[in-house]
This record gives sequence, C-alpha cells and structure tokens, in this order.
Amino acid sequence: MKLEKRVGEALLRQLIANSAIPLIGSAVASLLVAISLIGSIESYIIVGWLLLVYATLGIRIWLTRRCQARLASTGYDAGDAIRYAMTAGLSGIAWGIGGVLIKGATPLAMIVIITAIQAMVMGGVLTLGTLVPAFIAFALPAVLPMVFVLAFSGGVANTVLAIYSFLFLALMVGIAIRFNRSLRYTWQLTFEKEDLVTSLTEAHDNLALLATTDGLTGIANRRHFDAVIEVEFARLYRSKAPLSLILLDIDHFKLFNDAYGHVAGDQCLKNVAGVFQRCITRAPDLAARYGGEEFAAILPETDYRGAITLAEKIRAKVAGMAIPHCDSGTESYVTVSLGVVTLDCTKVQSPLDAVAITDRQLYRAKSEGRNRIASWNGMDVHPVCESMLRLTWNTSYDSGEPTIDNEHRELFLLANVLLEKVLAGNTEPDQFKQAFDNLQVHIVKHFAHEESILLEHGYDRVVDHTERHCVLVESAMKLRRQFEESGVSVGELVEFLVSEVVVGHMLNKDRAFFGLFADNKSAGVTS
Repeated sequence: MKLEKRVGEALLRQLIANSAIPLIGSAVASLLVAISLIGSIESYIIVGWLLLVYATLGIRIWLTRRCQARLASTGYDAGDAIRYAMTAGLSGIAWGIGGVLIKGATPLAMIVIITAIQAMVMGGVLTLGTLVPAFIAFALPAVLPMVFVLAFSGGVANTVLAIYSFLFLALMVGIAIRFNRSLRYTWQLTFEKEDLVTSLTEAHDNLALLATTDGLTGIANRRHFDAVIEVEFARLYRSKAPLSLILLDIDHFKLFNDAYGHVAGDQCLKNVAGVFQRCITRAPDLAARYGGEEFAAILPETDYRGAITLAEKIRAKVAGMAIPHCDSGTESYVTVSLGVVTLDCTKVQSPLDAVAITDRQLYRAKSEGRNRIASWNGMDVHPVCESMLRLTWNTSYDSGEPTIDNEHRELFLLANVLLEKVLAGNTEPDQFKQAFDNLQVHIVKHFAHEESILLEHGYDRVVDHTERHCVLVESAMKLRRQFEESGVSVGELVEFLVSEVVVGHMLNKDRAFFGLFADNKSAGVTS
C-alpha cells in the first residue's frame, strides 16, 4: 500500500476511534443550552431544536458504524473517507441552528450558547482535526450563523462578539490544519520506520538463510550442519538419548560429471538432495549438503533400527529415480552409498568424532561395492572398538611423528592380544599375565620415548604430560595387582584400555601436541 494511502487510512481510523467524544459532548452541551433557553423563547422551539440535535447524533452514530463496516470489508477508500468526514456537517448545521436562537435569548443564555458552540469547536480540533474536511464541515455551519446573528443584531457588544467569534473560528481552523499536518507527519514517520525495520528484518533473514542454506540444492549447508550437531550433541549428552547420523555419497559422481557434464551433475545433486530432504521429515531432524556429492543427516533421539530403515528408504528412492549413469559400475543408473551410526554421546569425545565414525561406515559401504548401507550401533560399546573384541586404528589418530605413531599402533596390537586372552574365557593366568606385562612394558617404553621427543621439540606442556603418564602407569600396575588378588573383569579392562589409555590419553591429551608435527602430516610423512 502506498504511503499516502496508509496515512489516510490511519487518520480515518483515528477519526472513527475518537467519534464518541464529540457525540457525547454534543448531547450534554445541547441539553445545557436547552435548559438555559427556558423562559427566553417558546418551549416547542427549544424541544424541536433538542430533538434535531439528538436525531443528528443518531444519524452520525449509524454513519460511523457503516463506515467501520465498509473499512473492514472493502478496505480504505479516500472517497469514502471524505464523504464520512463531511457527515460532521450534520452536527454543525444542528449547532448552527442553535446559534440562531441567540437572537431572543437572555444574556445568560447567550453566554451559554456562545460558550457551548466555541467549546464544541475547540474540542473538534482534537477529535475532528485528524481529517480537516470533517472539522471544517462541522465548524463553519456551527459558528457562522451565530456570527451573522450577532453582527446584524446591532450594538457594540454584539458586534464585538461577532468579530471575536469569527476570529476564533479562523484561529481554530488554522490550529486544526496545523494539527492535521503534525498528525500526518507523525504517521508518515511511523510507517517509514516500520518499512525500514521490515526491510532490515527481511534483509537479515535473507542473509541468515543464505548463510545456512546450500545455494545449489536449497537444503542446509555444512555450516548449518556443524552448528546443529554441536547443539544436539550437547543436548543428547545430558539426556543420554541416542543420536543417529547418516552420511550419503553419490557413487562415481566424478565419472557422472565427466560423462554428462556439470549442468547434468548439478541437476543430479538437486534430485538426490530432494529425495534426501523429503525422506527426513521430523521437525528435529536435519538434512544437509555436507560437501561436493556428500549429504549428511542428523537424527536426534532416533534408534538404530529407525536410522537403518530411513537410510534404506533413501537409497531405494534414489535408485528408483533411475537417473542414467553409464559409468556407475554394476548399475546403469545413479546410486548412493550410505554410512549409518547410532551413538551414545556420553561415549564419544566430540561431534567431530561422531562424524568421523559415520564417515568410516560410509567408506566401508563404498569399499564393499557401493549402492549399499554400512552401519554400526554404538549404544552399548565404545566407538573406538569395532566390536567388543578389538580396538581399531584410524589414520585420524596419527600425530605425524613416526616413532610415536608406530608405538601407538603397537599399543593397539598388544591391547587386542590382551583383550582376546580375557574374552577367551579359559585363558591360563600365566598367559594373561604375559600379555599384560608385554603391554605394560610397551606403555612404559612408549611414554619415555614420547616424553623425550616432546622435550626435543620444546613442547611447553611436557611436565603435565609426564605426570599424566605416571598416573596411567600406576593405573596399569594397580590393575595388574588386582588380577592376581581377585581377578579382572572384561568391563574393567575395557574401561582402562579404551576410556583411560586410548580415548582419555591418546585421542585427547596427545592431540594437544599434534600441532608440533603438522608439517610432517601435511607433507605426507608416514610411519
């Protein structure tokens, strides 16, 4: 709606809202004038004029309601507003007739009539001045008849009163016009401010949407995915509810681009994103483009079975689109591979680790032939374990320093030997002691090598790191003594190896010094 029209509508609504005040004032003032005229003129004239005023009030009430109804049903129309404003002239005419009665009135009645008419006009500046035509339509017929009667009645006093009343009328018209301009300007500023706020809000929302939406596919982008998983991971860590993640990769997408071109590749990405988004329908869930031809989903409070079912639905629907792909391998259409995990967030170090676990499942799905799902249920075991039987090394655990990384790998091997001895059930005590002693000797040797390397590279936290090594060695010795005295359960052994040594130390404390060897890692130095 144009600004001028909005201002006009606001002024009309304000006029309607204030309409009760002049109508009530007119009813009361006319009654007082009628009382003051008793004894001055004939009673039937007084009664007739009073009835005219009240009839006019009734008509104006009806016209006000009719204008309100039209405004609600058809909206604002400038012509209707002017026509309604002019109806104030009905009250002006009624009061103008009252002003004529001044001719035969007593001095007291004359004062009452003049005061009443001027008071009505003064009040009209505020109540009718919102629309100048309404004020003029009331004020002119209300005051001018009284001015003429006084001017032609003779006498200096009457002439002075006539001049005074005319000047009063001119002054009130001037004030009403200025008041109306002020109101218009106020409403104009109000609407301009509202428009500015709306524009700024829309611009902010658009920028926020662009910042969290992938420009090609229209679904959430990597930035939004990273923000949401941080929040959900923290929430589910507190509630201990499951978190399921899905990573999807379009099989042989580079070959698709090479064969069909990047325009077709972009359309393929949009189609797969559409399937992905439509399958993930719950309000708390998030579907996002993770990067390139990879998509990711966050499924808070979704159990393992639910995540697998959803992933299979996505895989089948993408295959069902039958997008031609001559270089897809086993199929002649576009397929996807999916990694699915369900996690207990209290058993995972961070959202980054949760994504890494899911990525390993995606890699497994692709290495096992693609167009399939690889999954892992981590609600009952620690994610560093491939199962309850083995610790699994991942290249993300590499620090970049060959000696440290080789010894870490050997630690994994010796720990797996120890786990196998315990899980075998019928292991001889000497075999378990030998496996434990081998691991303990390696841990002590490794810690000494690691401390020496860190000192050589000037690591500023080497003292704290050494103290942590001492604590772990003491824990290992305590567990060894416990085995001889009362035995060691699988849970206690896994707690020490996984929670304290691998997760608590290698994947947490050790990561603090990885930066020392970042150049080795980026240069591809391997163990």
